[in-house]
Amino acid sequence: MGRYIKKGLRGNWRQEDLQAALNAVTNGQKIKTAAKEFKMPRRTRKRYLKTKQILKSHLGRKPLLSSEQEN
Repeated sequence: MGRYIKKGLRGNWRQEDLQAALNAVTNGQKIKTAAKEFKMPRRTRKRYLKTKQILKSHLGRKPLLSSEQEN
């Protein structure tokens, strides 16, 4: 296998940062300042606030085969 080097910053934030940022924004902090503080894209935070989704979604396509079918 080759060694893949990730080029972009997409999905480069943690679940704990999302939760802390959402708490900060609901407590009155601006979205822009929370974005800088928790190192997470502002649009991402805005989308999670709008949909009230707490769990981080997976990037890319969904697998065609389950892990049991692959083995």
